Amino acid sequence: MAGPTPVAPAAEAGPSPAALDAARARLVEVDRILVQRGVLAADAPRLHAARRALQERLARGEAPVAEIDALVAQAQAFTIDRAFITAKLERLNAAMAQRDLAPEAQQRVRRHGQEALSHTLTGRYDQANRELNAIARLLER
Repeated sequence: MAGPTPVAPAAEAGPSPAALDAARARLVEVDRILVQRGVLAADAPRLHAARRALQERLARGEAPVAEIDALVAQAQAFTIDRAFITAKLERLNAAMAQRDLAPEAQQRVRRHGQEALSHTLTGRYDQANRELNAIARLLER
C-alpha cells in the first residue's frame, strides 16, 4: 500500500504589483519630506541609510510597508532645532577647513553664514538650515 503522495510546498507569492507600487509611493513620501525640510544625507545618516535599505528591499520584490510607514513617521518627526543647526555648522566648518575656496566662494559662504546666524538667533531654524545647505552646495563644487 502506497502512502500519500508528497506535495511540494507552495511557493510563497510575493506582494502584488499594487502593494509594491503603494510601498514605493510611501517611500517617495520620505524623500519628499526630507527634501522639503532640507535634510541632507550628512544631516541624518541613519535615516538616509534606512531609506536606502528599504529601497533595496523594494527592488528585491519585498513590500515592507510597516517599516516604510515607520520611516515616514521618523522623517516627519525629524527636528530641525538649535542643536541640529549647531551640529551642522560644526560639520561644515570642518569641511571648510579642508578646502581652499576661491575668494568669491568665500564671500558667498560668509553671506550664507551670516544669514544662518541671523535666522538661528531668531529661532528660524528651517531658514538657517537652508542657508547652511547653500554652504554645503558651495563646498561640493
